[in-house]
Amino acid sequence: MSKPSLGPNRSETSDTSSIKSFVSVCVKLSQKLKNNVQDAEKANTYMKLAKVYEEHGFRTQAIVAYALCCNVCMKILMMETELQLAMRLQTFDTWLNAACGRIVQFLRLDRRFEAKVEYDKFEIAFDKLVGICSSRHPVWPFIVVGNEFLGVEDGETALYIFEKCIQMIKSKVGVEKKQINLQLGLVYTLAGDATSRWSRKKVVCKSIPKLDKKEVLALGIKFYKEAIALNYKVYDAYCGIGNNFKALGKFEEALSHYQCAILEVKKDHTASLPPSYIFNTALTFEALGRYEEAINIVDASYDAFTSSARGMELNYGSADKDIDVHALRLYLVKLVFVGSKGMLKYLIRVPSLIEEITSFPIQVKLALKKKLKTHWAYYVFIKALYVTSYIPPTPIYALRDNATKSTAHLSHTEYPVVGDSHVLSIAWQHIDISTGSVSATQYDCSHKGVFVPYNITGLMAWHIGCLDTSCVPFANLDIILRKLCAASNGNIKKCLFFAGEIDCRESIHRHCSSLSTYKNLEDAVNKTAEKFVEGMWKLSNKYGLEFYIVAVIPPVSKTSKAGRVIDNRILRRGRTVNLFNEAVEKYVTQKSERGFSLLKFVNIYKKIVSQEHGMFLEENFICDDIHSNSNLIVPLHEALVQMGFYI
Repeated sequence: MSKPSLGPNRSETSDTSSIKSFVSVCVKLSQKLKNNVQDAEKANTYMKLAKVYEEHGFRTQAIVAYALCCNVCMKILMMETELQLAMRLQTFDTWLNAACGRIVQFLRLDRRFEAKVEYDKFEIAFDKLVGICSSRHPVWPFIVVGNEFLGVEDGETALYIFEKCIQMIKSKVGVEKKQINLQLGLVYTLAGDATSRWSRKKVVCKSIPKLDKKEVLALGIKFYKEAIALNYKVYDAYCGIGNNFKALGKFEEALSHYQCAILEVKKDHTASLPPSYIFNTALTFEALGRYEEAINIVDASYDAFTSSARGMELNYGSADKDIDVHALRLYLVKLVFVGSKGMLKYLIRVPSLIEEITSFPIQVKLALKKKLKTHWAYYVFIKALYVTSYIPPTPIYALRDNATKSTAHLSHTEYPVVGDSHVLSIAWQHIDISTGSVSATQYDCSHKGVFVPYNITGLMAWHIGCLDTSCVPFANLDIILRKLCAASNGNIKKCLFFAGEIDCRESIHRHCSSLSTYKNLEDAVNKTAEKFVEGMWKLSNKYGLEFYIVAVIPPVSKTSKAGRVIDNRILRRGRTVNLFNEAVEKYVTQKSERGFSLLKFVNIYKKIVSQEHGMFLEENFICDDIHSNSNLIVPLHEALVQMGFYI
């Protein structure tokens, strides 16, 4: 056996030599600046120094070096009037690259405000220098800077820059039409991408005084259509239009454009189908309630991406396409679980999918958790459901020898559970209507009931209070309720309903602390609950559905060894949930007292809250940091029996 080497390994040697090289270059450039060199040479030296700093990750030092380069260039351009044209243009280009490099470094350091201030200064100086130095209007630095703003989700600034780029490109003279069309196609596509960043708030754009969400997304669709007219990467433009239609809650239009994008990719033999196209198409199928088609399109595409997945196992790459390949499998967990229709052939896949994701390389899992927080949370939740629940989610039918698939399926009574992610807690849970017991057995199905989930990601009580069909969660809810209404054949159908947990966890406190709309927390909770119940009442009358609104699940406490709650946010959240449940019950009762109402409140709060702390979920029901496990079915079923839900 050979003795282990006592010298540095190859990576240590290369790192050491790299550092020595970096220091050597910095010393040489700094020494050069100390000599009496001409301003033009000084500007180039500062530029080289900035590039060296940037290459080695010293962004703050790079910002300083870029600033010094800009100052020298401005001195040359403004003071030396007799400067030759070639020298003037070269200095102008150096200034342009240094100014843009400085902005980019601010963004890479997440110093966005300073980046915006620098961009405003840069634009003023650029407009002044272009008149002195050149009429070329170089557009590429602006595209680079705009793309950097887009990368940090600052769609407003990015759109403003891209609109300036469009004006600059159109004003060019003596340039081939083909080159202009290529640049315009790229910028139109990027401008469309910038509008898709605005999906949750009203915005103020520098170029257009005021735009709300609908107007911004419509503007993006217009930009994408311009790119299609120029025949620039048509598939990307179609996909962008689909994204904007989906953000507007127009899922049918979104689906048709995603399908066009996939067809265009297949026509282009030089292009490969991005997994994100499949992902977005499946998301839209899900929003339309067409789960089987969503599952099929993900399953059909997976074989095409397995080679990439195998390559990542051997040599992990951080490319977005590689992550998107694994994102399809992550998404499939929720898709199969929720959209299984309780069928054995689908639900039986869930544990193996969970095991598959668990075995992903650690780098892949970290990237998925960062890029797809919501879908990762669903995976964690569903995995925990199987581990922490006494009775795991069970298929609607597990056939006996003398039963058929159709008779076993039809003998069940299906009870829809509509709402946010908490509907999964009781998904595919079975109850015996005749005895009032909870059971997973499938024998004597004539008195069986099963809770069927209709999950709406991100649904909040506030969405229902606003009744805004352009809001994606509410548009999704509207589709589900229309389908339930159509399936009821004119009869009043009973539904369980979960909503309000996200409001209690996030939005109520945020709006209470940042806006002057509410007097205090109690006022914010009461007004949110009142609007929620009013919205639910309107929906129940519109669709003829009887809603049993389930109390919001209390949070999970995080306690110290001494038993004290160590997170003030959890304390505040626990108090908010308690106040919200009381307010919703009050307003639902008021609706009933005024006359006929299709709203009921299922108050299981006291049955699932911990007696020790009084505001947190009892340990027996804890699934993950937010949700209850399937043990919730026991107190819920008892409450429903008392309310006559099954009659």
